[in-house]
Amino acid sequence: MMRALCYIQKKYYKWKIDLIADDLFKGEKKNYEIEIVYPESFSLNTISKKKKYDFLVGCNVDDFKFQLLYKFLHFDKFITFDEGQRNINENDKYYSKSFSFENQKRFYFLNKICGFPLPFGKLLEKSDKHYSFFDPKIFNHPIKSTTFLKKKKITKKITKIFFGVSSNWVFSHREDLLHKPKIIEKKINEAALKINKLCPDLYIPHPREDERILELLNENITVVNCPNGSEDFVNKLALSNEIEVFTEKSGIVFDLNKKIKISFIDLFNRFSKSEYDKFKNQYKEFKKSN
Repeated sequence: MMRALCYIQKKYYKWKIDLIADDLFKGEKKNYEIEIVYPESFSLNTISKKKKYDFLVGCNVDDFKFQLLYKFLHFDKFITFDEGQRNINENDKYYSKSFSFENQKRFYFLNKICGFPLPFGKLLEKSDKHYSFFDPKIFNHPIKSTTFLKKKKITKKITKIFFGVSSNWVFSHREDLLHKPKIIEKKINEAALKINKLCPDLYIPHPREDERILELLNENITVVNCPNGSEDFVNKLALSNEIEVFTEKSGIVFDLNKKIKISFIDLFNRFSKSEYDKFKNQYKEFKKSN
């Protein structure tokens, strides 16, 4: 039986592991085993086991725990994949070949003394195979020899879309939430329940979204990142679908086709009624004038 150990920071990225496994183990007729390790489930027992793996799979080359796996785990091939948009930026720290004395002192001295951890770019160079989720016809990937994997097509009819909220909601809440992690956690759970109850077909996260919400969404809600603009994506969907968009207070609604129905929901109960009504009325007036 073939085995792979996969390290991912968030459960949201599991769909990438599924696609990679389909490629790595094609022809194996499910005669393989995949072990997924998250930062919170990582322990020294993971690397002290004498178990040998065919593949070590991961993307977070700047993660110290992932570097520990690379150094101490017994495996045959090292497989990497795109963590996100940073992978298509050749100037990102993921491609740096040395540690900065100014900004990465701990890693700098550890590397000088014992050769570990490796600079992120040098660890990426160790990869036997790198998977990308960015179409090479559109994006110029810094890693030239990548294997492009296309996300599986969504076959369901799209009628409801939810726009995510920036994690900055904590600082603009009508309640003082600073230094109150338990209350913040409670509001995140409540927000996820509201979204799950609405059951949108698609959830488009804000670029600075708190990923804890994504991890709490029902599996039948498809999360879609739109690096080229979510308003263009939704407007194109609306050409052939009757769309309803749910949002808290996203400015994107002002750029959407006027035939798209917009429903506002105060996801974290952060606005006073008068403040929220004022915003909704402003949008109504804008829609009338256009």
